[in-house]
Amino acid sequence: MTAAGRLAYTWARDDRPARLDAALTAPEVDFDRVHAVTKGILGDLAFDFPREGTLSLKIARAFVAGVEAKQADIDVRTDASGFEIARLAIADFGGATLAVKGRIDAKAKSPRGAVTLDIDARALDGIVALMDKIAPESADQLRRSAGRLTPLTLRAALGLDPATAESGAVTAKIKLDARAGTLRVALQGEAGAARDALTLEKLAGLAAAKVNLGARFDAEEGSTLIELLGLDRFLVVDKRPARLTLAMKGALDGDLAVDGQLAAGALNVATNGTVRVPDRARASGELNLKLTNANVRSPRPGSAGRAAEPLPASMTARLALSQGMLRLTEMTGTVAGASVRGRLGLGLQQQPMTIDGDIELGALDLSAALAMGIGMPAQGAEASAGSGAGANASSPWPADPFERALPSLAGEVAVKAARLALTPKLAARDVRGVVHFGDSELALQGIDGTIAGGRLTAELTFLRRTDGLTARTRLRLVGANAAELLPGDGSLSGRLTLDATAEGAGMSPVALVGSLAGSGSFTLENARATRLDPAAFDNIVRAVDQGLPIDGVKVRDRADAALGRGPLAVTLAEGAITINDGQARLSNPTVRAQRADLAVNGNVNLAEGVLDARLTLFGAGGGGAPADTRPEIGIVLKGAIDAPKRTIDVAALASWLALRSVEQQSKKLDVLEGRAPEMPAQPAPATANTQSDPAAPKPPSAPKPKPLAPAAEQVQPLPPAIDVRPAQAPRAPRAHPTTAPPAPAQAPRAPDVAVRPRSLFEMLFGN
Repeated sequence: MTAAGRLAYTWARDDRPARLDAALTAPEVDFDRVHAVTKGILGDLAFDFPREGTLSLKIARAFVAGVEAKQADIDVRTDASGFEIARLAIADFGGATLAVKGRIDAKAKSPRGAVTLDIDARALDGIVALMDKIAPESADQLRRSAGRLTPLTLRAALGLDPATAESGAVTAKIKLDARAGTLRVALQGEAGAARDALTLEKLAGLAAAKVNLGARFDAEEGSTLIELLGLDRFLVVDKRPARLTLAMKGALDGDLAVDGQLAAGALNVATNGTVRVPDRARASGELNLKLTNANVRSPRPGSAGRAAEPLPASMTARLALSQGMLRLTEMTGTVAGASVRGRLGLGLQQQPMTIDGDIELGALDLSAALAMGIGMPAQGAEASAGSGAGANASSPWPADPFERALPSLAGEVAVKAARLALTPKLAARDVRGVVHFGDSELALQGIDGTIAGGRLTAELTFLRRTDGLTARTRLRLVGANAAELLPGDGSLSGRLTLDATAEGAGMSPVALVGSLAGSGSFTLENARATRLDPAAFDNIVRAVDQGLPIDGVKVRDRADAALGRGPLAVTLAEGAITINDGQARLSNPTVRAQRADLAVNGNVNLAEGVLDARLTLFGAGGGGAPADTRPEIGIVLKGAIDAPKRTIDVAALASWLALRSVEQQSKKLDVLEGRAPEMPAQPAPATANTQSDPAAPKPPSAPKPKPLAPAAEQVQPLPPAIDVRPAQAPRAPRAHPTTAPPAPAQAPRAPDVAVRPRSLFEMLFGN
């Protein structure tokens, strides 16, 4: 690196300010290295900023802030009489061409003059790199928008009019026209300052200047303007043109009256009020804000990598900023069709940011709100991963790790919701509670409301730790309608009381739910369970008596149809619930039903949303039932908790029916062979009633005469089995114990002939 020329610096003394005179010519200069070497040589030697001097540079190639500048030609002079920029041109500064020219004359009583600025840029790399050293936050914003703001053409002019005798102030007129990509900017206005405020010694006096500025920004696409304003994180706009108009009037170091309006497609934002900006840390103001037809960006990511649907919103509010506290009061509007009212405060300068408020909502989706608060990953993300490590097709819960949640907050917000959606089909009403924000903590405390005609109280706490997210919950439900509360088609009704607690932890939602452990109890009163008609047993027995084969398939079909004819009335059902490893199981349930007994056993896999339960319905044996036995039907429910597959198990019932049939045939055989008690002797008509009075006393049996042995050639087959029924004729008078019944007349005895014994089949059904 070589340079030719002269360099002189004079320290300030007496009433003379520091002065720098330099005239250098060089093919290449790295100003970053020059600064480092100079600082190393001179050490802590202090240099005052030069307020007078001349600067003449002709450099073919220079490096400033790591950015290459080509063909720099600078000729600048400043002193007590003013300053003059004869030439300040850079042919290429990171893709931009810069030219400044002008003169300000301060010798007269009032400064006068003009300065012009021209920038043509095909890229903003150099400007962004330079701003990184001066204003890093603004540089980040410019870097994000650089692609939309190029090519850039800017023309700016500053003119100073002499002070008048009346005002004693200099008026500076400003005009700027620019085109940045598809964005057009027009700014004009004026500023009035004391006549000596434009000297280098008193530049600080410009802070008291009174300004009257008007600006207009037009974009061919609304997203360009929204991104430039830094609102793209909150709002979604379409591709229609957008316009921002802004007017400011007042003192720069005092109250500035502000009036602005933004229109982008259907979106309209209007604001007016006053702001005070002595410096960024002490900024304050009060503004009226009106937001109409906005599409607020959802904080939740969409499925399959797509953006989530925005939330339509309209709102009016009073915004106040003071001492680092931003307050939104008098909020009234709608978000996603639900009304919103209340107030909200944010402490912007505290770490973590503080929050307080009182919000009333017409409706709130609890699942979506919690997902946003704890950073639940989108289910669609794992679905799109196919068979990757993050996929878990058997579970409704995402297997991907929890994402970054909301920024750290500290404080409490009271929330009231007229409708709180818990699932797509279930919602609580008139819910109130407190949302507590703490160090890595989010808690819903004091939840109270109504659901399915009952009372709901609950608490829910999430803690973010190194081993993942920990969740604790307590739930109490009193007198809710089970048909509305439980998933499915309302097959179980009644008043449900539930008390449960659970806790779990995991790196992902599916791991957290799969680790849940806890306990609880339930009581169900005055319930009705559909498709469990206790009359099904009588229906099936009657069908078998009428000829239905005792076949598993036929009995099952008849049982399924018979059970579906009516419900089972349950007076009371109660039991305990045990939760372990994400499995909720019934423990020692007791069911008091009418006309039948019901046994219940089952569990719910909370991580997979799967039900596995078995119901066993016991009927009364009825007449002719085998001793000490009862018919039973098993109902198996297995599958998705909201639509499990129902399977009827009649193996035990078929066995009972077969045993009953054998018992009946055995009784008939006993009657035929004389081992059963003798029926009344009176002949019974063919149309005799099949029912007997169980309360009537049974008549004594007459002794059965011994059968005569017929001749071999006279042997005839027995008739088919008959059903011996009691006669409806008047009962015979009871015989005296000492009086023997008259002996029946006997047929003439035939000669004895050997007879082949008859089999049981022949005796029951004939040859």
